[in-house]
Amino acid sequence: MVVQSTGYAMTNPNQWTDPLPVTSIRLEGIERALILSDLHLGDGTSADPFGAKDAALLELLEREATRSEIVVIAGDVMDCFSRRRYRRIPTAHPELVARLRQLAAEHRLYGVWGNHDKAVVLFDLLPEARFADAIFLGERTLVIHGHQCDFHFETMAPGVGPTPIMNFHGRLEAWLKQPVRLPFQRYDNRVNNVVHFGFYWLMRMRLYSALGHLRRGNEAPARRWLEADNFWARGQYNDLGELMLSSWLFLASHPLGAQLDTVVMGHSHVPGHVRFSDDVRPNLQIDARFDHYLRHRSKFPPFRLLLRRFERFLEQMAELEPALPDVPSRGSYLNLGSWVHEASTYAIYERGALRLHDWANGDRLCADENYRLVTGREPLPGTAEWFRRYTRGLARYDAEAIREDLVHRLARSAVREA
Repeated sequence: MVVQSTGYAMTNPNQWTDPLPVTSIRLEGIERALILSDLHLGDGTSADPFGAKDAALLELLEREATRSEIVVIAGDVMDCFSRRRYRRIPTAHPELVARLRQLAAEHRLYGVWGNHDKAVVLFDLLPEARFADAIFLGERTLVIHGHQCDFHFETMAPGVGPTPIMNFHGRLEAWLKQPVRLPFQRYDNRVNNVVHFGFYWLMRMRLYSALGHLRRGNEAPARRWLEADNFWARGQYNDLGELMLSSWLFLASHPLGAQLDTVVMGHSHVPGHVRFSDDVRPNLQIDARFDHYLRHRSKFPPFRLLLRRFERFLEQMAELEPALPDVPSRGSYLNLGSWVHEASTYAIYERGALRLHDWANGDRLCADENYRLVTGREPLPGTAEWFRRYTRGLARYDAEAIREDLVHRLARSAVREA
């Protein structure tokens, strides 16, 4: 049975107490479902993130969709940034689109809006599919895309499609043929190096500005800076958009979350299934937050002047650090990953239980291996500390040192938990 209702989705973790009302679909009596996310179907050119994985997804649909009552796509069905490219999707992926249309015609295809999905195009591509902001599988599982938690998209209306910034980012990656995104160790390339360098200096200038506002009694820019620094730190260690953090807050503290067992998302492209407990909860510790920005001996006189002028406000800014509420951990967070580039992950919902599979790697089961640092007790480096440790010249970073540090951090975190 399908019931159209009103539910709630999370917003950015710093605003999680004020959830956005959304349209939702509640699917009752479902025994088994195949759940996918972030297909990012493109125009079939070299800029198409989905690539040539049509045969792989068709094989998965042949095996799992026939055994499941429904198929759910948790957002970002498409990935195009111009009307001309949108129109090429059916011709670039004809068999796959035909199979999805068949599932929709059988009233077996459901989806939630992603930040890349444009309603007018998606309804033309899959006219009989049913889309909403959120889908409830039974009483205990919520499926949303996840961009609602990402402060870049927290006010984005459903179905509007890519924003101008997203279009620019998509065109930049298509033109340069290199990914520009987090985490760095997964996308180590020259363009990403330059973008990281620019972000470092942007954060440095914004910190001076935030401290100036704080000096005049305005806390908002300082809070926003801390939010951006947390976003960076957690993103470098796989909690992109702070989706896992938002899910923990929602399950532990929100009245609707208390009625759920699992929040299922996509958006970040980082697959994992994190089961929360008193020992497994988000890590908000940021190591040496301001040191490299303000407390080093700068070679530039203007920075030394700013240091003397603003240092006494650092303690005041540190008091604005976000903290987790003192509530018991409960429930679980499942990120579906994506079908972008080499990835191909999916989940099976069966009688209330969820399993996450990696189709590209022998259909192996996935657990929380991508999220152990952001649920551990080892402090994470913020922007300042990350650049202090790994910068090796102008827009150059030591990728090997980053990978070695990841291994050591995981080992130290495991020892502390033991």
